[in-house]
Amino acid sequence: MSGLSEEFARKNEIADIYVEDYEKIYQLSKLTRDINNSLDDSTTIASKAKLRDIQKEINDLQESGKEVSQYDLDVLQKKYEMALAYEQLQEA
Repeated sequence: MSGLSEEFARKNEIADIYVEDYEKIYQLSKLTRDINNSLDDSTTIASKAKLRDIQKEINDLQESGKEVSQYDLDVLQKKYEMALAYEQLQEA
């Protein structure tokens, strides 16, 4: 009986690691919108290339249908923020 309880607890832990599909779609769509807006505002080719690379990574993730963790979403967000910081550095 305890083996069954442990297995149930383990499955719940694994399920908690990944975000729900609706949350994944919302977060990736929001990030895609932000990237598209930044692409319109971007002035350098290097910045546009970095943003397009992040966009491609998001598209590949969506097409694969893989489960996404909050960590994965955070990494993509940080990559986007780094690309924006790089662009501001280039403009300065």
